[in-house]
Amino acid sequence: MVDHHEQAVETIEARIASAMCEIQADYYGIAPRRAQAHYLPGTLVTVVLRETFTKAEQRLIEFGSGEPLREGRERFQRLSEDQFVSVIEQETGEKVATFVSTTHLEDAVAIEVFLLGKGHRTDMAAFEHSQALKTASPHDPPSPEA
Repeated sequence: MVDHHEQAVETIEARIASAMCEIQADYYGIAPRRAQAHYLPGTLVTVVLRETFTKAEQRLIEFGSGEPLREGRERFQRLSEDQFVSVIEQETGEKVATFVSTTHLEDAVAIEVFLLGKGHRTDMAAFEHSQALKTASPHDPPSPEA
């Protein structure tokens, strides 16, 4: 028997893993070799990104100079929190209450944990529409809602 709820969760997990890989590839120039997302509806999402370092970073780690790299990666994760949280909220439809990130150098793994809060994510449709209107060219046709 097909469990549609389980299939839906697996689809969400796959989309989250893919989006997190895209973000990492965009910022670091390299996508993780493996990524897994685990979604427990109403509770949490974890994302495990493996083999995330560039060759230069791997060399730094090999020669004992990885601590500043780890600190830099974790600082970047905090600065990019809004983007990561947005992925989780869009894919799950749930609000993220807390985001925690860590990088383990020896195992070349980054782990992102998103604790989900009560309720659904904030509906941004009106805001996004207002932003689109601000950036529209005066030569663009008026939107049907205007």
